[in-house]
Amino acid sequence: MFSRNVESVEIKAPIFCLVEAKNRTVEEGLGKCAAEMYAARRFNQESNEPVDTIYGCVTTGFEWVFLRLEGQEIQIDLDRFYLVELPQLLGALHSVIDVYT
Repeated sequence: MFSRNVESVEIKAPIFCLVEAKNRTVEEGLGKCAAEMYAARRFNQESNEPVDTIYGCVTTGFEWVFLRLEGQEIQIDLDRFYLVELPQLLGALHSVIDVYT
């Protein structure tokens, strides 16, 4: 998980979820990421830092898939990002970071 607060070693709201897919497919990590996104929403709310949208990402290290939680619905981006296309991947990550800053 990533936190907006960069000066602390403890996790502070709001947070972003990043899940490693351990067996080489991002699909296996989607459920875990979704659960962590719901937990992140609750953590943010309990920290009095609620956010309307929670973002998540599942990666094998080479392949990246982004998710968005709005209300009770999780949306999975149909676009896949790959490490060999680093500018596009960094652009996607930057877009998520911009939401939280």
